[in-house]
Amino acid sequence: MRSLLWYAALAALLVLPSTPFLTRPLSFAPTINVTINKNPSSGYVFIAPTGTDGNGPYIYDKAGNLVWDGAGVVGGADAYNFHVCMYNGSPHLCITGGLGHQGYAIGTAMILDANYRIVTSVQTGGPGNYADQHEFQVLAGGNAAVLSSYRSIAYDMTGMPYGVTMQQGFLMDSMFQEIDIKSGQVLFEWYASDHVSVNHTRVYPRSFGQVGDGYSGHSPFDYFHINSIDKSIKSNMYLISARHTNAVYAINSTSHEIVWRLGFNFSSQHDARWVREDTDTTTISLFDNANNGVNQTDLISTGMIIDLNHKTGKAVLRLRSLPTASNVGQSVSQGNFQALPNGNYFFGYGSSQAFGEQFINSKGYFEVNYAATWTTGADSVGKTMCYRTFSYDWTSTPANTVPAVYVYAQEVGSANTIYVSWNGATTVAQWTFYAADDKFGNYTKVGTTKKNGFETMWTAPRYSRWWRVDALDQSGVPLRSSANSDTYVPSPALGGACNMPGVVADNKARKPTKNEQRRARKKQQKHEAPETSPTDASPPLEDAQPNGAVKPTTTATDTFAQDDVVIADPELSPDDPLYEQFASVFTKFQQRDEEEAPAVKEIEQPKVFGDDDENIQGEDEEEETVAKLSKKARKQANKLSIAELKAIVQKPEIVEWTDTSASDPKLLVNIKSSRNVVPVPGHWSLKREYLSSKRGVEKAGFALPKFIAETGISDMRDAVLEKQAEASLKQKQRERVQPKMGKLDIDYQKLYEAFFRRQTKPHLTRYGEVYYEGKEYETNLRHLRPGELSEELKEALNMPPGAPPPWLINQQRFGPPPSYPAMKIPGLNAPPPPGASWGFHPGGYGKAPVDDKGAPLWGGDVHGYGDAATEAAAAQTKAEPPVDKTVWGELQPPQDDEEEEEEEEESDDEEEEDKDDPSAARGAGVATPFAGTETPGGIYSSVPTDLGTQSIAGEFNLRKQRRGTDTEESSHPRSAGQVIGEKSIRAEGFFGGERAYDLSGTKRPAPDVPLLGSEERGGKKRRGDVEVSLDPEALEVGGKEELKRRYEAQREREGGGGWQGGSGGVEREDVSQMVAEEGAKRLRKDRERREKR
Repeated sequence: MRSLLWYAALAALLVLPSTPFLTRPLSFAPTINVTINKNPSSGYVFIAPTGTDGNGPYIYDKAGNLVWDGAGVVGGADAYNFHVCMYNGSPHLCITGGLGHQGYAIGTAMILDANYRIVTSVQTGGPGNYADQHEFQVLAGGNAAVLSSYRSIAYDMTGMPYGVTMQQGFLMDSMFQEIDIKSGQVLFEWYASDHVSVNHTRVYPRSFGQVGDGYSGHSPFDYFHINSIDKSIKSNMYLISARHTNAVYAINSTSHEIVWRLGFNFSSQHDARWVREDTDTTTISLFDNANNGVNQTDLISTGMIIDLNHKTGKAVLRLRSLPTASNVGQSVSQGNFQALPNGNYFFGYGSSQAFGEQFINSKGYFEVNYAATWTTGADSVGKTMCYRTFSYDWTSTPANTVPAVYVYAQEVGSANTIYVSWNGATTVAQWTFYAADDKFGNYTKVGTTKKNGFETMWTAPRYSRWWRVDALDQSGVPLRSSANSDTYVPSPALGGACNMPGVVADNKARKPTKNEQRRARKKQQKHEAPETSPTDASPPLEDAQPNGAVKPTTTATDTFAQDDVVIADPELSPDDPLYEQFASVFTKFQQRDEEEAPAVKEIEQPKVFGDDDENIQGEDEEEETVAKLSKKARKQANKLSIAELKAIVQKPEIVEWTDTSASDPKLLVNIKSSRNVVPVPGHWSLKREYLSSKRGVEKAGFALPKFIAETGISDMRDAVLEKQAEASLKQKQRERVQPKMGKLDIDYQKLYEAFFRRQTKPHLTRYGEVYYEGKEYETNLRHLRPGELSEELKEALNMPPGAPPPWLINQQRFGPPPSYPAMKIPGLNAPPPPGASWGFHPGGYGKAPVDDKGAPLWGGDVHGYGDAATEAAAAQTKAEPPVDKTVWGELQPPQDDEEEEEEEEESDDEEEEDKDDPSAARGAGVATPFAGTETPGGIYSSVPTDLGTQSIAGEFNLRKQRRGTDTEESSHPRSAGQVIGEKSIRAEGFFGGERAYDLSGTKRPAPDVPLLGSEERGGKKRRGDVEVSLDPEALEVGGKEELKRRYEAQREREGGGGWQGGSGGVEREDVSQMVAEEGAKRLRKDRERREKR
């Protein structure tokens, strides 16, 4: 267990961003960084951060040392509003624990004693209301407390300001209660919706995350947002602060009415408190956030002391604080402004992760004497926050805990290192250490040391296995003794890496880079290089001794010369474990070379050091660097950057970040910019397998196209399958041996209508389009236009109707988009829309972009007065003829297959008629234009053209009749049948009959009547059709009766009566309707063809 504890502590020491403690290894307490410490007031700092791994209450001293780690006191909930309160006549700790939601929390309030144990909890009364985190304050006397709470109610939203139109919606109603702590009885209750109208709000729905949209009970519109409650001892009135109305209210405790409302030059304020009350003047203090994340009224968040004169009805800002630190600007949420007993003020900056203290100097202004920031890691900035931060005096000697001790030794026999702490104890001044060889043996005093921070480290003069530590107060009185603790000694394999005191030092020191180590080694080698001299040469051969030994030779300085020894540099990496083991060996050789430095040294010139001297290489070093460059390094050095490649090519917009790694980037971009080049799919660079992102995504079943599903084949198939499922085993076996065909019998006419009239073209990719993973989820930008905001984008930006886009203010500063300089943008180069106005309020269009003379900065008519140049250009545009923008040589749109077949059949019929009657070949009338928007009025006919000009629209129908589709009616009386004569004959031949029928008296059908079994050829013009052409100037007949007589005579000459479609009459319909229908049909088909592209 001890080894596991040690490993956990070591991991916390090396990894965790918060301050690690060996006696409390699972602590996630924030790290306090004190930046200004100029004699602050006494007391401790009470902080409860949220958004971290260690959410909970904490106590620190003014030096930034942890005193009490209270993580887990409120369970798994977040802690808020952690402060000291008076309960039952003694100081206690008050805290609110709850689960954070959209701008509020649901939880309960708790009171802890000096032993950090919960003695009681306080909850709001009423139906379904829970305590909120914004306010929990024990009132004077310690018998009652005020709590804030929120509820969601249905509300009439017709009175919404800023042009927001809503009907019935949901409102977040703010309320507070005064509760008797012991009995839980509600002593006072106040609801904002009963006294403050919704039109007093200074926010609109969904303007930022905590407001809500008001369309559901889970996202109600928070128009008021109460965040502080304070009760006056003198006037017995309540002082509340409402963030979303930018106002402070005084509430009468008897009538529940609003006594006065203060709207000052503050916004999104917090922590409004009573300071002083007189007959005519009231002084209050508050924390001005000046920013809610959307609207900003000041550059910094400060504390304010405001005097209210009840006679004049005016408020005066008496004093305003300074920024506590240079790095603390604004707090967009939360914060507090606490008055200390010595006259100083303590600040908590909420979301800015800072706090501090200021005092009023002799000149009557605030001056900073203490400032600190807190963090839980490098990535915690902007993510963690603390609702309020306080400073109080606090004394505690926990009765239910003892000091925690951790003892370590490098090996048995070496000195012990002891770590000791006592969580929450404020009375400890020093520690006394006792040692023994046995756990329950005789402990002897070894030493004493002062307390240093939360955890004190002390090194013992000797080794002992068992230790005990006593806590003493300032007078030396023992307070509590720790448990007997065994010494942890690592195994021999870990002994070299388990030097606990060294781990902290190594962790804090910066490790030199490889380049720095390489330069240091080269400099050291230059200084250690020996000077070559004649005395270093080898002795002559005659000086050699017979046994081969060389006689020693001496120099003038009586120093021995030796051969040059080349020491190879192993070039070991500093990160290699072998480097640390052989470092001492290398050091010994280096020290020997330094001792043998030449006696005569050149006078060193004074060296001027610069900032970049360490990074400057000499000529020799540069040549060595160039010579040692590998092929990969040379390629990397000659590699173009993305900016350089974009500056070279003609189309920089198609350059991708991977193009610079190509063997020839310019050629690659040139190929990509060519026309009709099929691009490489975008998933080529993904490391995962193809389509692996679709794992777990349910694939939709195949669905028939709409034109096929409308035939009802699915219903027929389901009915057959259902019938097969109900069949018995014997029937299934019989069906398998002798299957029945033709079960799905669909009318041929339905199939014809589906495939030849209602079939739609499927979605096809264009030339060069290649599927890549995720293509189906991309947004089609073909139908989007610059400057037009879709409804989805407005909803995502929380833009109410008529409000400008959030980037309008920056556009007024920097101008319209460079790619669209002539685009008309309301509020930039065009007037705001009707109903909108200039200003920086919600829904306002900012400040008109004009210069000192009132001229628009970006052109256009900003104020809507009318621009003469614009009107002249518009008049000139109207006077000029329209420009034909059609592309020369554009392919004509294809015609429908049905029309082409009809035209071919019509031409075939005309050729046959020409062969039968050469005299009938005449002009075919007016040619129809290609676009199909005009219909010719003249049609070839054999009827004389001198028929008069009377209207005959009520006599016949000019519409073409479709045979075989609709039921036709005969124009002559029908009979049930016709009697055919019969006579007896003698049977002759193999199949001879006994009866014969006389068909000479039967009437042959007209040529235009279709026969059963014969092939019918569709077309506009068939044999037997009566064709009529009308000349308006030649229609001069006696009347309708004469015209009808001529019409019937012509029909008798062409073969008599036959089948006529319709009801036998002629619809009274003008030819212009045919033209309109045909034109609409063409336009609809052209539009569908464009959409399918």
